[in-house]
Order: sequence, then C-alpha cells, then structure tokens
Amino acid sequence: MWIPRVPSQSRRAVLRGAAAGAAGVALAPLLSACSTSAGAKTTATPTVANPTTILHFAPNWQGASWNKTALTLNQQFFDSNYSPQNPGVRVVVNNGSVQGGASTQIAASIAGAGFLDVFQDCCGDLPVLQQAGLLQPLDSYLRQDNIDTSLWPAGHIQVLTFNGHLLALPAYDGPCVIFYRQDTLDNLGLSYPDASWDYKTATTLWASCVGKNAAGRTRGGCSVFDGSWYEQINWWLHGWGATEMSSDRTVATFGSQQAMDMATYVQTNAAANIITPRSDVSVLTGDTAAFKQSGGWELLPAALSLGVKYKWDILPVPQWPAGRSTFNNIDFYVLNAASKNLDAAWNLLKYVCAEPDYQRFQMQATLVQPCLLSLWDEWESIVVSTAPLLKSKAISWFKDAATGGYAWPNLFFQYQAVQADNVIDNWMGQVEANKVSPQQGLAQLQLQASALQQTGAAEQAAGVTNAKAFPTNGTSIAAVVTGI
Repeated sequence: MWIPRVPSQSRRAVLRGAAAGAAGVALAPLLSACSTSAGAKTTATPTVANPTTILHFAPNWQGASWNKTALTLNQQFFDSNYSPQNPGVRVVVNNGSVQGGASTQIAASIAGAGFLDVFQDCCGDLPVLQQAGLLQPLDSYLRQDNIDTSLWPAGHIQVLTFNGHLLALPAYDGPCVIFYRQDTLDNLGLSYPDASWDYKTATTLWASCVGKNAAGRTRGGCSVFDGSWYEQINWWLHGWGATEMSSDRTVATFGSQQAMDMATYVQTNAAANIITPRSDVSVLTGDTAAFKQSGGWELLPAALSLGVKYKWDILPVPQWPAGRSTFNNIDFYVLNAASKNLDAAWNLLKYVCAEPDYQRFQMQATLVQPCLLSLWDEWESIVVSTAPLLKSKAISWFKDAATGGYAWPNLFFQYQAVQADNVIDNWMGQVEANKVSPQQGLAQLQLQASALQQTGAAEQAAGVTNAKAFPTNGTSIAAVVTGI
C-alpha cells in the first residue's frame, strides 16, 4: 500500500517524542514508554548473550523504514527485548524500503545471499512472491504452536491464503475512516453528519461542499479513493452486495447489476466533483476537499498536519446501499522460504505478528493499528496517551471497522494476478474519468480478467505436464559434453 510521506524532519521529531508541538501532538518519550509496555528493559548498550544465529528483518514502519531514527529504535528494541528472550539469536534490522520488495527478494534469494529472513511487503507483491516460491507455508507452524487464525481479522487471512495454505501474516490493521473539516462545514452553514449516515446522505452533503475555497481554488466534496483501483475495488463491490471474483479466485464476476450500480455511482459523482481523486490529507489542509477517506496509516500524518490549527474529526465510512463496507490494507509479513534458519525465523515472525510486545512498540511510536484483534482497546488507550490531541477525535471508528468484520482488503486472482490488477486499474480508471460508460468498462474488465485466468490456468497445466514428461533426475546439463 502506498504510504504518504510525512516530512522527514517532522517524523524524526515525532519518533523522538519531541512532540510536533505546533501541530498539537505530544508524544511520550518513546524508548522508556515502549520498554514499560513491553515489560523489558531498554538500555543504551544492551547485552546480547553470544548470538550464533543472525536473523535479518525488515520492519513495516509505516513507510518510514528508511528513516535512521526508526531503524535505530527498532534495533534497540530487538536487542533489548528479543535477544534476552531468545538466547543465541540476534535480529538485525534492515531498511525495508531499500531491501524489501518482491523483485529484490527474489533476486537475492535465488543468489543465495543477502536475503531477509522475515520481511514486510504489500499489495501485488504477494502473488509475485508466491509464484516465485519464496513464501514458506505457515500452517504447520501455526499447528505446532497451537495458534488459531482467529487472532487476526478474517479478511486478512482470506487474502493471505492460497490454495488452502496461509502464506503470510498481517503486518497491521488499517481500516479506512473519513477525516473531515468541521470548520469548513461551519463556514458553509452545514450540520455535521451523524455517524449513522448512509451514502445518500453523505453524497448530498458532499455536493453541498463543492465550490471555491478562500484561495479561489476548486473544493470537492470527498476524496474517497485510496490507492489504485485494484486495491480498493473489493470493498466497493462488497458494499454494493457484489464481489470481484469467484471463491476459487479463477473467474471474474464484474458483470452483476450491483457492480454496474457501483460503477455508475462512481462515474456520476466523480464527474460532478462530489467525490474527488485520491490524495493524502493535504486535500484537507489545502481545503480542496471537505472530507477525506483514508486508513489507519494516515492517522499520525493527519494529527501532525491538521493538529489544532483546524477543527476536524473522524467518521465511519458511510453506510453503503447493501451494508457497511470499507477498505483495509494488505500489508503483510512473510517467512522467506530461502531462509537458512526457518525455525528461528518463524519464532521471529510469530513474535512480530502473534505476540503483543512488538505491536505495542509500533503503536506507541507511530499510532499504527495492531494486527491482533485483542489489542484494539489497548491501542485506543496508547494512542490518546501518546497523542492527547486525539482524545477529542472519534478514533473508535477504526476499531469498529476492524472488529465489526466489514473492512475488506483487496483480493488477488489465482493466475496472472498482476496483469489482472492492471486491467482493473485501467478500466475502472476510465470509468471514473468518464472516458467510457460503466457498461463498456465493466464488460471489458470482465472479459479481459477472465481471459487472463484461463490463460494462466492453461499455462500452469502445461507446465505440470511438461515436468512429468521430462525426468529431472538425469545427468546435469552442465555435465553433458557438448561440442561442435
């Protein structure tokens, strides 16, 4: 998932607990707070008991893993908390933005050197990594440690399961809510919406906000799109009572009337600027939209940029015609199948995703939501104590979406997933931009996505047939004498 950058200086100040005071965010000193919540000591020069196993780890640091402060704090956390609990093992924290990503991991793992044992990734990299054989199945590890997948949101587990095998664990939960400028509504003489609002009520309100702002620029109603269309279409379709694919992920299902109703709504209201193109929270500070839909990864940037300078609050994503639905992120951690220390690496993955200490550390540092459902009440407490500004904001709607089971990550087709994503992005983008009719756009989307699945299935079947036809236990090609 694309993460909007907060200026690096602001991020460093926040992570150090300096408190972007002008923005009204007062963060507690990070290291002492995290050591308290994790129940372990943090020292400047931690003692590590003669580690013999080195595990390379790239964290999901809310888009800030390139930040030196974040990397330093992560390393201190693992040296002070993980190594004492796991003698003989040391976790080396790597810069995920440089060494993470499917293509880098595939190349490094094939080379047999330099790969990460546990790393974070997202989005379309999941099927790419799966097809490359780098995702170690986690089912047997979960069984051996008696870990049930009900620890995490069901939508995440559905997305991360291929052919009946769980191949990754959620990095964090990040359901979308609506940030909005109350002062803009005040200036327009509009009432604040009730949290039970539906899309009819919301659309009418958004339309009332369309016009010119004080700077003479166009103001839209709500920036509701987040990420690319392939990332978000699943929750749009869920809301309208439809789905994008069959349960086995091999047949596209964009041809339903519910899907047509959704696409018509998008095109009609985008053309009128009632719903506006995707952007970060700068659309609110710049008053180019009165409402902004975004996920939990943008709570810290929203607090920093909106602060006390503006009057603002949080609402749930409006009720859809067929039931509540909202977008959820698809960031995940994987156990690299190429790791030379799979069991030790699994223990690290388990610590990061199935146990609370590291998640508490991240919650305090970046306000990121936990992937463990059991930590949501604790998250709210940590957030308001870390950033007192948020005591007056309705942050409970994040929890409601996560625990209510209506936050949906995007799904991936079984075959040709990346190509199918491109097809979705293309045709829904054209519908949104009013370049094609909803009928034409969805018809092409249905046709091309389904054809890709048939082609991919045929190619896989042919590969299996060829593998059976030619033995693999004969003389190595490199040893065969050739000549002219």
